[in-house]
Amino acid sequence: MNKKLAILSAAFLMTAAATAQTAVKGHVADKDGEPVVGAAVKAGNKVVAITDNKGDFSIAHLPAGTKTVTISYIGMETQSVSVSGAMNVVLADSDSALGEAVVMSYGSGQKLGSVTGSVAAVSSDEIKNRPVANVNDALQGKVTGVQVYTSSGEPSSASSITVRGVGTLSGSSEPLYILDGVAVNATTVLSISPNDIASVSVLKDASATSIYGSRAANGVLIYTTKKGRRGEQGHLSVDASYGVSNLASTKMWDNMMSTNELLDFWKQYHLVSDANIESLRANFGQNNTEWRKYFYKENRKTYQANLSYSGGTDKTDYYVAFGLHNQEGLAYRSKYDRYSGKVNLNTEINDWLRAGVNVALSLEDRKTNPYSGGSLVTGLGYMWPRFYTPYDKDGNEYFDKNIPGLNIPSFSYLKQTLPMYNNKVQVMGMSYFELTPIKGLKLKTQNSVDAFDQNAGSYRLPSYRETPGNGSMLEQRVRRYQWQSTNTAEYQWTRGLNSYTALVGQEWIQYNYNTLKASVEGLADDRLMQLQNGTGAKTMESGDEKYAYNSFFGRFSYDYASRYFADATLRNDETSLLAPGHRKGTFFSLGGRWKMREENFLKGVNWLNKLDLRASYGTQGRSAIDPYQWMFLAGATRYQEKAGLGISSVGNYNLGWEKQKQFSVGAELTAFDSRLTASAEFYVKDNTDLHMNVPYPSTSGVTEILKNTASLRNTGVELMVAYELFDRKSDFSVEPYVNLAYNKQEVTKLFDGAKAGGKYWAVENQLLTWIVGQPVQFYAPIWAGVNKKTGAPQWYLPGDDMTKTTKDPSRVTSDYSLALSQATGKNRNPDWTGGFGVRAGWKGFSLVADFSFQLNKYLVNNDAIYTHNIHRFAGYNQSKDLIGNLWTVDNPNAAYPSKNYHTMEFDTRVLENASFMRLKNITLSYMLPKSVLGKTRVLSSASVFVTGRNLITVTNYTGQDPEVNANLTYGGNPNTKQVSVGVNLTF
Repeated sequence: MNKKLAILSAAFLMTAAATAQTAVKGHVADKDGEPVVGAAVKAGNKVVAITDNKGDFSIAHLPAGTKTVTISYIGMETQSVSVSGAMNVVLADSDSALGEAVVMSYGSGQKLGSVTGSVAAVSSDEIKNRPVANVNDALQGKVTGVQVYTSSGEPSSASSITVRGVGTLSGSSEPLYILDGVAVNATTVLSISPNDIASVSVLKDASATSIYGSRAANGVLIYTTKKGRRGEQGHLSVDASYGVSNLASTKMWDNMMSTNELLDFWKQYHLVSDANIESLRANFGQNNTEWRKYFYKENRKTYQANLSYSGGTDKTDYYVAFGLHNQEGLAYRSKYDRYSGKVNLNTEINDWLRAGVNVALSLEDRKTNPYSGGSLVTGLGYMWPRFYTPYDKDGNEYFDKNIPGLNIPSFSYLKQTLPMYNNKVQVMGMSYFELTPIKGLKLKTQNSVDAFDQNAGSYRLPSYRETPGNGSMLEQRVRRYQWQSTNTAEYQWTRGLNSYTALVGQEWIQYNYNTLKASVEGLADDRLMQLQNGTGAKTMESGDEKYAYNSFFGRFSYDYASRYFADATLRNDETSLLAPGHRKGTFFSLGGRWKMREENFLKGVNWLNKLDLRASYGTQGRSAIDPYQWMFLAGATRYQEKAGLGISSVGNYNLGWEKQKQFSVGAELTAFDSRLTASAEFYVKDNTDLHMNVPYPSTSGVTEILKNTASLRNTGVELMVAYELFDRKSDFSVEPYVNLAYNKQEVTKLFDGAKAGGKYWAVENQLLTWIVGQPVQFYAPIWAGVNKKTGAPQWYLPGDDMTKTTKDPSRVTSDYSLALSQATGKNRNPDWTGGFGVRAGWKGFSLVADFSFQLNKYLVNNDAIYTHNIHRFAGYNQSKDLIGNLWTVDNPNAAYPSKNYHTMEFDTRVLENASFMRLKNITLSYMLPKSVLGKTRVLSSASVFVTGRNLITVTNYTGQDPEVNANLTYGGNPNTKQVSVGVNLTF
């Protein structure tokens, strides 16, 4: 009996122990020792505690058998820790984790430390809080070998990007843009709020880009948007800012003559009669209008706000966001309003099936200055004499009559009588299913659509006094649809220290582009502005373009002991853009990475934390041409006043791919407790079979035909260094950085009919020349100075070899028609690009300053043709450079010819060095301590900031702005600078 009781007692005690619950306590802090307030402590899927305002938590009844708890906090790495009586947990910032996964090409994400290709990642912290609508603006100067140009001050303008030099002689050098796995164009990227972007990955070499095949010759930019985190409590984030914009540079405007200077200048050189000068001085001499402030308003407002809610359960993560960006442009009518929405939802339906949807929607209202470029209404408005004014004696802008003296309407009148609109709806939607039938195998299908519908119209009301009773209107609609279907199978497995990943896939992309345009004149009533009411000339036109890609691809990756990595890709593309029989292209890459620091011979080098070597070789293609260029097309035409059909486009049944081969080798290093980070890379890119418009005998009725004929090489070096000056345990943190890229461009082949035995060809109307063995450069008459005896302008006569710059003082001419263009040696594209800056912090304060620069880049300052030309534009304002600087007998050393000649021509005087350095971004922010936030009970993070963009520009360029991706600057709407303040809150 006693024995039975003992057994029963033991069983009871064991059962009691099994059902008992354990009490534990703990403390959660960040890497700086600050308490983390509001962190969630989970046992399984259940939240069992929340840290208090001291970072402490206690669990009175932890279920028995619980061996680990999970601790998570917004913006920090989730950590699983073993249960003990007293737990001290340190959470790391999620963005600071080494080896962070980067979404690259197809299949599973890869760790940056295991990628064999050249890949750079820019995090959300470097993107958010910028006072512009375009996320690409944040990349300038941040990634080696990547040039970002913001060529316009229009708020709705998109940036242009080149990666490792310009790789074509015709068409665009824009990279391929991938948004959450979907190929999109630059306008789609502009429609996304920068606050919705989690990271941007830049793929530069063949190993990284070759799997994208035909579209990757110019590099690849991968944008990954934010999503929720599984097991994380839902949280609300609010980001808002307000800022003002002004011209980035006023140097050119400030160098125009004042009223007295212009009148005195005319009088000194007898350019206007004394009687007219005195009349102007008497009637308008009291005015000294700053036309810059009339054309480009000051302190134009920008509002930005983004509201997001994200989180997740154990099987689902979600991210929902709404944003607005309202920005006033500086120029007349310029304004951009964007309202955006974002949904990112991913879920595990069961253990073997995952699914998700990703939708981005934007509504845009664009208003742009219709009088940019060469128009005297804002475009060339700097030429308006300052003795005229758009305001009456009471300070009111003229409305009922034109501006006296100029005889043109005021802006307020133009805005009312020449209305316009431009609205756009853009949507990018993607859904996927991912099946895991067996361990290691993932089958994924992803389908998407990227589309926009744009409606625009411009009107000239019948009441417009310049054309009374003859109103006109133009309306147009543009629709673009892109469907993409991507299907992949990926298998990952290991054998001992060997890890393998094999991926195969198929992708289909189809583009549709439709346009519809109609216009009419002869509208007689402001209230009846509809197309059917016009009695004058009517025009109607429409367009429909379609093309498609079909592709098969594969990738095999291998690593041994996380020390040796190898990667191979293969892709076959077929596109309808090219001629039948030439539509298929096959591209490949091979890449490797060696983690030398893991070798035994470096084990004792304690100061060295990482040393990796990379190398890759591969091919890509390019087919970015307009549809149907391989076809012979007929269109409507007229001959001897009779309607008929004629050849509108001459095709080429041999038109095929542009091809690229790229070799790259690089090294990455971290040292001194990872405080020093450095990388270096060398590359060679050979582009062959480039498309060129080759001249054709005019007797055939055709002037040129697009062919695959030219070749181009880009050779470059990229360097990056960053160093943390203070120990990480210190309250201070200062990390300066610099990145530098050198790219040498060389034309290696032209077409057989090119001049000088195929060595060079001048590009008409672009002031450019292509010379074999040299970079793309400007082509112009070479200025030889002013003849000191006669005051006549002089140019050097070219030598026998037009590919060389000839400056023979004994061979000059004053006849501009004889001063033939010749090679100038001045490059169209910069040799050196890069950036430098500093990241600093002290307690909750942080300061970030980013500079960017471009060196040995030249631009044609077309504005100087207007501002330095007293005869071509008589009666208009001129540059102060001319004051006292025209040749006279008493001033033989003047910089400009006598008043009897044109003082400026298209020659090397207007070809200026446009190298520049710009403070692209400076941000000062303060984050409230977690101990303070804990007292609010609702806030988990809060920060305030002030940021500036383009605040400082250093350049010798005398035009409006040097940061343009063009051959010249001419009127237009130049770059702006901004200052904004804002707040980031998380609840």
